[in-house]
Amino acid sequence: MRSFTEDNHSVHASSDRLMRSEYEVDISGFIGQAWELFKQEPGKYIGYSLVVIVVYLIEQVFGNMFDPEKLSGGYQDYSSGIFWIQLLVLLVISIFLSLLTIPLYAGVNVVGFKQMSDQEVKFGDFFHGYHYWASLIASALAQGVIVFIVIGIAVIAGSLVLGMFWNTSQHLIATLLIMLIIVLSLVSLIYIAVIYIFSQMLIIDRRFGFWQSMEMSRKVVTQRWFSVFALMIVTGLLNLLGAVALIVGLLVTFPLSYLTLSVAYREIFGLEGSDW
Repeated sequence: MRSFTEDNHSVHASSDRLMRSEYEVDISGFIGQAWELFKQEPGKYIGYSLVVIVVYLIEQVFGNMFDPEKLSGGYQDYSSGIFWIQLLVLLVISIFLSLLTIPLYAGVNVVGFKQMSDQEVKFGDFFHGYHYWASLIASALAQGVIVFIVIGIAVIAGSLVLGMFWNTSQHLIATLLIMLIIVLSLVSLIYIAVIYIFSQMLIIDRRFGFWQSMEMSRKVVTQRWFSVFALMIVTGLLNLLGAVALIVGLLVTFPLSYLTLSVAYREIFGLEGSDW
């Protein structure tokens, strides 16, 4: 597997080289390197995973509370001013917690970059993602808008199909068209998720703005889209196995999957920063 060492590559990845897709996606090699990094600091990674899980559970609790029927006592009486105040407070808290987790997840990237650069790692480094909170959140929101647009187009297209065919005898055509719209939407959403996979790391390492990081990730990943997609599938399966293992496995597989992507970033883009 090619690695970015002084012997075979400069640590500064060339944009021209990236645009020519002159890189390889060695999935097993990336996971192997990520596992070695994890084994160097297992206690810190497991402790960080516990923090993430606790924050996630808190977020879910508030998310479940954000239910109009529960707030109205099941009577659907939405005329009370207290009801709307409660609803607004829960909405603000839910949005805040959702945004809070975005820089938190970036902590693995920061620690992984430090380890790969032979720097000392402290537990507080897992929270350095908040140094880049504005760009990280902007990137997440921009991607969310793109996803919303794709879903909106699918809904509109589906509604048009139903309006044109459903009240006629051509139910089969309507069904096939709806299925086609659903498939195209899913393919589009998967494509979007893959092309922007490295945008978060580009923000952290190269201090890119949110749109610049998204565009750089898109241009580079597009060259080897299927290989990067396979990498995402494997990291997703790692977390699935962790969840199956009575959730406890996630304490290992969650940071391992993020470390794998951090290694992939280093091998593809190269590390340009040093003070993450």
